Amino acid sequence: MSVPAKQAEPATLLGTLLEEANLTPTQLAAEVSQLTGRQHHPAQAFRWRSQVVPRTPTRRAIAAVLTSAMDREVTPDDIWPGLPDQPSDRIVSSQWTVPELLRLSIEQAEWAGNTAGLRTTKAAQSVLRGFHSHTERWEAVTAGACQPDGQLADSAQTLVTAYRRMDDNPAAIVGSDLRIMVDAAAAGIVRILRRHPGRQRHITQLLQALAHLSQLSGWIAAEIGHLRTADHRLLLGLRAAHAAGDRPLGAHILADLAFTAACSRRPRVAALMADGAAQAVGHASAAAQAAVWGRVAFARAVAGDPAGMHEAKRHALRAATVMRPAADAPWAYYLTPEHVEVQCGYAHVALARHSGQNRTMLVSGHQLMESAGTQGYAAGPPDPRRCGWEMAWVAWSLMRQRRLDGACEAANSALDHYSTVPTARTRILLTDLHTSMARYAGTQVVESVLPRLAQVIGR
Repeated sequence: MSVPAKQAEPATLLGTLLEEANLTPTQLAAEVSQLTGRQHHPAQAFRWRSQVVPRTPTRRAIAAVLTSAMDREVTPDDIWPGLPDQPSDRIVSSQWTVPELLRLSIEQAEWAGNTAGLRTTKAAQSVLRGFHSHTERWEAVTAGACQPDGQLADSAQTLVTAYRRMDDNPAAIVGSDLRIMVDAAAAGIVRILRRHPGRQRHITQLLQALAHLSQLSGWIAAEIGHLRTADHRLLLGLRAAHAAGDRPLGAHILADLAFTAACSRRPRVAALMADGAAQAVGHASAAAQAAVWGRVAFARAVAGDPAGMHEAKRHALRAATVMRPAADAPWAYYLTPEHVEVQCGYAHVALARHSGQNRTMLVSGHQLMESAGTQGYAAGPPDPRRCGWEMAWVAWSLMRQRRLDGACEAANSALDHYSTVPTARTRILLTDLHTSMARYAGTQVVESVLPRLAQVIGR
């Protein structure tokens, strides 16, 4: 008696539900793309069906598609049981009102506070807690029932602070989700500014908040590799800073444009934006000058401008010795003298890389980074994005000096941080590092790192 062949069962609950809904992975990808406004390749849907758990808010979108196809409610917990129900899993729209956004922010902070291992959630919760009292004011001003006032302007600045704190802890929320929330906040301010044009002090403060939010959105977009969106948001922030008459903030955003262009291998754009930032920073506070000139130095190095790089480095290091970020430029709260030194260090290395400078430039750049404490990052520094980026520069510098043991140690540290929070700029640098290391493929110490490096960058 013959036994009928047993059909292969779907690898996941999602596979079972797709069969029940009579949907293919390709159709699922198309439906999710239409619902979220983000392009999802069919290959991603095949991975979801097999074993890969998608990022937020894609899980909610998949559940919504299945609910529509099956005429019964399907929740993310039905598909991936046991995962935490993060508030940001919901599909956030840029058409949300600011009060709706504030309530979501409060939920997000509360969720983050209940998640182990998150460092900055207390700071985020403390600034978000006051939003309960601001929602009615936002609703009234948006509807035209009253004029923008100091309370509204203060809450807008508080919103900026809250989202910066969330961005400081990328483990708390996926970058693309945070950017959508930031964009929604910016859209809410734009609606108010259109309804209440003028030159009043509170309008100026709202313009500054819009500039800060647009800058943050652009920075997040660049970190996840959405360069066109990044340029658009940063230029919007630049226009808002100009309208508010905030020249140092405008210089800061121009420096961001220069930095992101340099990271994405657009040297001409980097040089142009760097020159604009250098002109705009003028006689700004020491903290603003240190922040701007540090990024200008790197952009000019990538553009192959030795004289310009050295000039920017001198300005940055001089300003770093006397700056007081909390008093001089609150948006530069992250900046320390060591941070500026490290920036100038990898600017040296970038100049050696892009203009064919000699070994002396590599050594001096590495010494600057090492003296600023970069080597201690392996012990668990505060920002994995920054540390992965800087340790990749250390590895690249040592590799070009043929110091293979140190280069491999730094590469492992960079990969550890990159695995925690990957960024587009670090991936580009790790790809170049892989090319450099491949020349020494027969060396035992290099062979211990090369496969891991290849796996991370997808080679």
